[in-house]
Amino acid sequence: MLEKSNLYSTIIPKERGIFVSR
Repeated sequence: MLEKSNLYSTIIPKERGIFVSR
């Protein structure tokens, strides 16, 4: 699960800011 949040954080850290924070 953390791996996916890492990928998203690199693509759209602004939209996934909430998940990136976790």
